[in-house]
Formats: sequence, C-alpha cells, structure tokens
Amino acid sequence: MSIEHLLRGGSVAAWIICIACLLPAVLRLVRFRGRYLDGLWGTVFLLAVNRLAFLTHISAEASLATAIVLALTMAYLSTWYQRHDA
Repeated sequence: MSIEHLLRGGSVAAWIICIACLLPAVLRLVRFRGRYLDGLWGTVFLLAVNRLAFLTHISAEASLATAIVLALTMAYLSTWYQRHDA
C-alpha cells in the first residue's frame, strides 16, 4: 500500500468526521430552526461533501454538481451576511 493510498484513506476519514460534526447544524436548517451561524456551517458541510465526492471519485457529475451548489450557496450567503452585518 502506497503513501498516497494511506493519505487518501486518512483524508476521507477526516472529511467523514467533519460531515458528522456539521450534521446537527444542517438538520436544524432543514427543520427551519437554524441558529445565526448555521447557514455558514451548512456551507462548510457542502464543502466537505464536495471534497469527499472528489476524493472518493464517486462520479465526476456528483463532484461537479456539489461544486455548483457550493459556489451558489457561498455567493448567496456572503451577500446575505454582508447586507445584514451592521
């Protein structure tokens, strides 16, 4: 087993842990009970899902689709936070 395979496996495990830690914030958002920063944590969740799709080579379509959703979400949230941050 090469060092690349070990690093990839460790990276996948780390991103899965990240997703698990962010899941409570995402669930609050889905139930429309989000806290102030849950939108930001939801965006980080999308980033983690995108990285996991990229690392595991699930499919090019899955990776590209999550990248599109992530970019649009980041654009929306950055605009929203800038308008509401006084």
